[in-house]
Amino acid sequence: MAQVRIHLHSNTPLIARRQWLLTGTQANWALLATLTVQVYNYQTQSLKEPTWKKALVHVVFLLQVAQTGVSSHYVYSVLALSWGDPAIFAKLLWSTIATPIFTGFTALLVQLFFAWRVYQLKKQNLWAHIVSGLIATVRLTS
Repeated sequence: MAQVRIHLHSNTPLIARRQWLLTGTQANWALLATLTVQVYNYQTQSLKEPTWKKALVHVVFLLQVAQTGVSSHYVYSVLALSWGDPAIFAKLLWSTIATPIFTGFTALLVQLFFAWRVYQLKKQNLWAHIVSGLIATVRLTS
């Protein structure tokens, strides 16, 4: 069986996308380092916070660490393992699917916390109930 070779120029959109994969992943690692410092400061300075809030912070942090690792797997697969093979962009790797799942679950936790916080700030206000319910509903449906 004959092999088919695909020659793509460097200005092809698939090839040009590689630089943004690397740049985005490097920015993600830099932001993870910042988040790590923030979680450390929160852990050492928030002695009076309820246990469930501390657990939420640590769960979100662990989800971000996992999401960064999964994203790095995708970038490593594309840029290192499959260098020079444009067919990799047509494949659907497991890390391609896992990244939005981690991102969506993290966003869900954060938005539900924001909705709870709005509710706690204005317990007696009807508009606070409506806004916090709307935030939770929109987050669950998106």
